[in-house]
Amino acid sequence: MKIASRLFSSLLLLALVGTFPTLVSATTTPAHKGPPSEPTRGYIAPGSSIKPTGELKSCFDYYQFGSVQVSIDAQLLSVAAGAPMALTAKVKNTNAYPVVDTTVYVKIFHQQSADLTKNVNGPDVVDFFPIAQNITLQPGETKQVQVIWKVPGDMEPGLYRISTYAVQDDRFNFEGLTFTDDVTGGSYNFSIINSQTGAVRFDKTSGMLVGKQYRFAAYAPAVSQEIHDVPIRVTVANTLKTSYVGDVTWKTYVWDGLRPSTLLETSVQHISLSSNASTTVSHVVTDTHHTVYYTTAELTTSKGAKSIVGFRFVRFGGSYEARLSSVDVTGYPLGGVNKAFVCFHSTGYGVADDARVDVSVKALLPVIGDAFSFLPLGHTSYSGSIPGNLVAITVPLTQRSDSFEVVAKLYQHGKLVDQVTVPYTCEALGKNCSNTTLLFIIGSVLALLLLAFLIWRAVVARRKATTLTVPHHTSLGPPTT
Repeated sequence: MKIASRLFSSLLLLALVGTFPTLVSATTTPAHKGPPSEPTRGYIAPGSSIKPTGELKSCFDYYQFGSVQVSIDAQLLSVAAGAPMALTAKVKNTNAYPVVDTTVYVKIFHQQSADLTKNVNGPDVVDFFPIAQNITLQPGETKQVQVIWKVPGDMEPGLYRISTYAVQDDRFNFEGLTFTDDVTGGSYNFSIINSQTGAVRFDKTSGMLVGKQYRFAAYAPAVSQEIHDVPIRVTVANTLKTSYVGDVTWKTYVWDGLRPSTLLETSVQHISLSSNASTTVSHVVTDTHHTVYYTTAELTTSKGAKSIVGFRFVRFGGSYEARLSSVDVTGYPLGGVNKAFVCFHSTGYGVADDARVDVSVKALLPVIGDAFSFLPLGHTSYSGSIPGNLVAITVPLTQRSDSFEVVAKLYQHGKLVDQVTVPYTCEALGKNCSNTTLLFIIGSVLALLLLAFLIWRAVVARRKATTLTVPHHTSLGPPTT
């Protein structure tokens, strides 16, 4: 069982970081420039150069990939193009702790054949969107989400699959990896009926990155830091009986494509295709300041049909970035054996140097919220190098609290590079809440008021004593004889 668990952890880490042992370089790269041959030395896998001992623990002691499970269903096995399709998703939290601020995304894939076995590129992606946001789940709780997807009128007939992803705070993956086409959560297979045949879509077999063929359902290739410009190209094919005029929108992100704050650049390429014609579209990533890049290309027809591809690569040979991967608690409410934990890792082929992770837990006053979040419940930090394997630090807490927030800050080279605040409120989670946080805050406020009152009394008394002696003032008593 332990061997299976370690194997799963290794595969997960490779998928999370997106490394692949094939290097991309302009010339023959010396051995010391790229990932070392031994996976235990600087490679992105559990057991890399810094092991979780002492203050660093294994993240998998607290966090489990796939612990928020999403199953999806529909009443129809087939739907006509242009018709609405009702989807029902059940989101279950199998953790012993609550999960807050979770978003459920779906990708819609077009299967080119009835053979659902994995290939190196995966099926075509024809849509990607959220179906539920800001979900809070109690331990063991299941919530049901319903959404209507309007099938575009020009969708190509054939077999399709809807797959799910569960992401906390649009950055922490609980189920599926949104930047891949092969690591997903629950799925539902159906077919689309349409008298119109053909489509405008990217040909995934034509994807190229730095002159080498790109695989969309494999680990991301590594690109040397010495290569400044990273060219990407892919073919757009129009198999419709009519011509197509439209735009291809390119977007380049750091790590994945969920948060606007990680978007580095956007460009639009106009294309015009006659029936049964194809053309090559391209984009060049010039940024060299980050470790992991994710570039998407998307086109949309006039009736709403989409085609989406995503290219991901890892730069090696420079300074590697650190990344927060989970900010949660081991149980609710806090206090006793429960604690806050934060997981993090290097996103490159080696350790991320000169890093610091600060974690603080602050009390929240119900209803008023973060107006009283300055009241601390606990704090811890880690400074030093961060390895590729997922590690964690924890904040043990003795003060029981029903309403609080966990704040994690990540610094590298003295600069704040990421900050996450995860709120846990009695209002959202609370069942039989004891309001000990409220009592704690009231007691703290009363103590501060008492202290202020005592200081004021002391100042007033001192001022009165001072007024009894006035220099150079003539005595009001009777004159002396």
